[in-house]
Amino acid sequence: MKKASKGNNKFFNDYVQSVAELFINELEKNNAPWQKSWTAAELPQSAVSGQPYRGVNLLYLMAAQMSNGFSDPRWITFKQAKELGGSVKKGEHGTQCIFWKKLLVEGPENSTQETSCKQTETRLIPCPFTIFNVEQCNDLKLEPLAPQNREWTPIEAAERLLKASKATILE
Repeated sequence: MKKASKGNNKFFNDYVQSVAELFINELEKNNAPWQKSWTAAELPQSAVSGQPYRGVNLLYLMAAQMSNGFSDPRWITFKQAKELGGSVKKGEHGTQCIFWKKLLVEGPENSTQETSCKQTETRLIPCPFTIFNVEQCNDLKLEPLAPQNREWTPIEAAERLLKASKATILE
């Protein structure tokens, strides 16, 4: 794990700047990836686990997907590509994402007449990782992406949710 330092702050500031620049570039092209009618199968997801990305990584990867014209929503690390028998195409550039690692830091001892204990503080440390869209790779041994079939109708589901809430709705 990287040690908490000013270097992490610079990384995080650079990361936020790159996310903002990509969003601004897409908005200038009249693209807003968060407004597109995405289905769950189209959300950026790990090619290995199938889990969708979350938080700012989700929005950033949606914008990167749109900006680069990727039709496959799956993403993978360099190491995962090798483990799946493939490789990243020469000259391809990855997309930097972050995850937050919790770091417990013990503070000074807090003493009272009855007890003596150390204060513990949780700090979040941004940890970078680089991923590639599977379209940036060769020879990956992956199953084809299956189209997702919804077993529910969104409008009917919304109606059931509203009815179950017992909210008074005025039109």
